[in-house]
Amino acid sequence: MHYCHYVPILQTIKVLIDNDLIPIKSDRRANNMQLPVFTDITDGKIFKENTLFGSEENALSVILFQDAFEVVNPLGSAKKKHKILAVYFTLGNIPPQYRSQVESLQLALLCREVDFKKYGQEKLNFQSGEPYALGKCRSPTEYDRCVEHLQQSGEDSFEGIKFNSLFNNLNYFHVCNPGLPPCLGHDLFEGVVDYDLKLYIDYWVNQRHWFTYQDLNRKLELFKFTGSDINNKPAQINSNKSRLGGNAVENWCLLKLLPILVGQQILDKSDNVWKQFLRLREIVQLVCAPQISWDEIVYLKVLIEEYHEERKQIFPDVKLRPKHHFLCHYPELTVKFGPLIRVWTLRFESKHSYFKRCARNCHNFVNVTHTLSERHQQLQAYNSAGSMFPEKNFIEKGEQLNPEIFSPEIRASLQSKELQVDSATVSNKLKVYGTQYSAGLFVACKCTDSVLQFGCILLTLLCNNDAFLVVKLHNATLLEELGVYLLQPSNDIDCLKVSELCDYYPLSAYPVQGRLLLPLKHNCFHS
Repeated sequence: MHYCHYVPILQTIKVLIDNDLIPIKSDRRANNMQLPVFTDITDGKIFKENTLFGSEENALSVILFQDAFEVVNPLGSAKKKHKILAVYFTLGNIPPQYRSQVESLQLALLCREVDFKKYGQEKLNFQSGEPYALGKCRSPTEYDRCVEHLQQSGEDSFEGIKFNSLFNNLNYFHVCNPGLPPCLGHDLFEGVVDYDLKLYIDYWVNQRHWFTYQDLNRKLELFKFTGSDINNKPAQINSNKSRLGGNAVENWCLLKLLPILVGQQILDKSDNVWKQFLRLREIVQLVCAPQISWDEIVYLKVLIEEYHEERKQIFPDVKLRPKHHFLCHYPELTVKFGPLIRVWTLRFESKHSYFKRCARNCHNFVNVTHTLSERHQQLQAYNSAGSMFPEKNFIEKGEQLNPEIFSPEIRASLQSKELQVDSATVSNKLKVYGTQYSAGLFVACKCTDSVLQFGCILLTLLCNNDAFLVVKLHNATLLEELGVYLLQPSNDIDCLKVSELCDYYPLSAYPVQGRLLLPLKHNCFHS
């Protein structure tokens, strides 16, 4: 027997909304395409020009994701036998700080991949594959022309299209509008960065002889990572491979920290390959920014064009890959979808881990999709009994604030906020929407065209459910030859509300030869 288990999307949405289980954004922006900043999918052209969203204020936007994953050892004899194809969904109406949490991701369908390949999309009523690759380069008219040719000729494929997407039957959707956003994880970090960064390291090792793979791997092994970098520690690099081989976040971390790791060994900072590497880092910082302006999108387009031209000139014998071409469309797709980090798929892929654990703990693969879908819905029912999402602000271990035990400078910063001491809790760690702020990490406090200032977290506070950080301010100077910021401590201490920071993400700074250097994870929006 062959099974496919579907959890009705409309019924799931109805239960979520009727029981107030999910937060819905109520402050949609005016339908103005000249907004200076893109912060979410609702700022994108696709959303704003959609007839349904333009006419129905309470319309819901559904984000679907499809992927296949192994629930057994992918190297064992049972590989692919129990490979599961999953479809998840969430609502674009959920604010991004909640939408990025696994609890917001709902199950729509589970089936075995071999069954899908046998019976096809008509039986399961959805499309597999990666049509995104052609969705950026076609219009709906071109797409429909290719589909019509397929139907008349009986060919298996035509100009890259194999069949019409069933989603095109929807009234307000077409895959070439476009309706299929890119995934940064696969295109950028497991594509362009994966191959190009390895190419550059090969050049520095084999042609410039500035360091060896043994040196680099030893540094990766002994380096004291802090903050989120601990969990994203890059993998060891195999000198015989043509790519880094790490996963998306590991490759991202290596790209970010490489100037810290080997910057001192780059003896010629005017080296074209080093400048090309810094150009790639800048592209990644802009593409992954949670906020991006029109000016930055225009700059990103120029930067990508320069990157491709330089890449072809420096390495004429190493051809550009299709994912380099995908990168050319990122500025345009940012205008259409908003910041692309809001639509990347890695948050959906984190949902796989639950099903993998569940399948292995059950030790039973008879009708495994039924077992997994039933267990998942039981878990969702349990989560629905309380709050589906973690508390907005959360301190795990804290104590009541006593200003008298702190220095006069810290007391003065607390007094400036007029905090209610009786209701304030102090700790070294604080979570806000799942992001952990810890003492010793840095946050962006002031971002303008002329001034960039970071604060080193000394204390975290929770008062009347508002999150505060007590920070020691550091002035930042960009070291262009390394692509990182040099931090110089000031004598000022300030108390800042987390919601008023220039950027939400806490960063790690690293000491290098007596200097404190801070690499950005993504571009900080300049107000």
